[in-house]
Amino acid sequence: MQGETSEEELAQALDLLQQDGLAVEWNRRWLAVRFTDWVAGVVQQLSGGDALIRSGQRGEAGYFVSARNLKGALAGDTVLVRPVKRKRKQPDQRLPEVTVVRVLKHRHRTLVGPLEMDGER
Repeated sequence: MQGETSEEELAQALDLLQQDGLAVEWNRRWLAVRFTDWVAGVVQQLSGGDALIRSGQRGEAGYFVSARNLKGALAGDTVLVRPVKRKRKQPDQRLPEVTVVRVLKHRHRTLVGPLEMDGER
């Protein structure tokens, strides 16, 4: 029948939506990111290991991620983040803190460089 979409085409379309941060597969279900408290954005690494997340059409830095919450994400990766629940004593001017839920798309498929190992082999 014409006009039908194969499972492979559907899987490819959903994968592209996920790479763009528009949809995500979570617990074997597909969710539109805009209907969750998650945000998709691009990692901008800071010198101390922490990072900013740039999201939206303008790509402005809107969120802060501490190094321990990057979960392997590197500069330029597209990630899905969620807010870190913390009690704030008083309003401040800092960016909201988030944690990486998932890396949606790596900027680089291959990394090249020296490998240093600590400890025994």
